[in-house]
Amino acid sequence: MPRWVIDYVLLHELAHLLHAGHGPDFWAAVGAYPRTERARGFLEGVAFAEERAAGRAVPDALRRTYATTGAAVLASGATVLAGFAVLAASDVAMLRAFGIATVVDLSASLLGVVAVLPAVLVLAERRPGRRGRLLRRRRAAEARVVAA
Repeated sequence: MPRWVIDYVLLHELAHLLHAGHGPDFWAAVGAYPRTERARGFLEGVAFAEERAAGRAVPDALRRTYATTGAAVLASGATVLAGFAVLAASDVAMLRAFGIATVVDLSASLLGVVAVLPAVLVLAERRPGRRGRLLRRRRAAEARVVAA
């Protein structure tokens, strides 16, 4: 598992010490990590690989993956977007520009996770010799951590 994904998971869990549940304050705290959406997309790919390894067909695996994690990604992304969109209404030009730039960047990331990632997962399945690669890499990394 890449270090930045582990950092995201740790930040996610530590944020629960400050905020109960997954409300707007929680997602604003987690969204401060610059690789939040990228890490969430990576974890969705892992969830998809696990569904495939369990023997589910591609459409079923995508449905199950997005039924569990897709709604959470969309909700957290929308919350973080709303928080930064408030900056776009600021009277301070620098804050307004930062708000607009952040909203555009986060929108692109969220669109990628929700719309592009499923297509990429399906295309990756079609490449010979690639099926299960992500899951094999994850298990190998977990074995190294356990052995250490």
